Amino acid sequence: ESRRDGGSVTSFPPGIGLPAAKYYIFMSDILLAPSYWLFWSTGPLSGFQRSVFYFGLLILALRDEASPLSAGYTLDIIPSPIYVPPLQDLGLFPLSRATVFYLETIAKLTWIFCILGLGGWFTRATLAATAMMLHGVQSGAVGSNHRWVIPMYTLWALVFCGNADTFSLDSWLWDIEYEDIHITRSGYGRQLVVLVSCFTFFAGGVSKLRERG
Repeated sequence: ESRRDGGSVTSFPPGIGLPAAKYYIFMSDILLAPSYWLFWSTGPLSGFQRSVFYFGLLILALRDEASPLSAGYTLDIIPSPIYVPPLQDLGLFPLSRATVFYLETIAKLTWIFCILGLGGWFTRATLAATAMMLHGVQSGAVGSNHRWVIPMYTLWALVFCGNADTFSLDSWLWDIEYEDIHITRSGYGRQLVVLVSCFTFFAGGVSKLRERG
């Protein structure tokens, strides 16, 4: 049997009693509610909104000395004896200045591609990965870099936002309407931004209460 409730169909085994069926439907709605909120409570991010997100983050990165795109500058002004030993104590190794330069170049190019909607999920994932590595360089050199935590999470969340819409070079060059990855047609990417932002602020508040600032 099945029951339509609020536009969704909840199925339960045949022959089950009415009280048990109501309980089954109630528990199913509770378990499915987070998935519905995460994927289908809102529409996917439009191409224009995606470009605005990436453009705003790029302007912020170019103007902020603590951004991932300034990792090379940070290495130039901070003596290596300050940050190399702590990294080595953790079993990590610092990236060379040449490697950081190549990562910055890749990040800048893919950032522009993401604004233009070129390259689909590959350029978005490449940007998120290279920016994360550069963010690690900054954090290792200066000790912490809290103000770029949410932007980094946002870059990863934008990987799940569709690229091939009318507001993208992909649709003009290859005449494709949607990316094949079904998740990019849902609201998962934009809801993920909300989720990680709320968690970051919540975790920061709890840390201040426990550690008294």
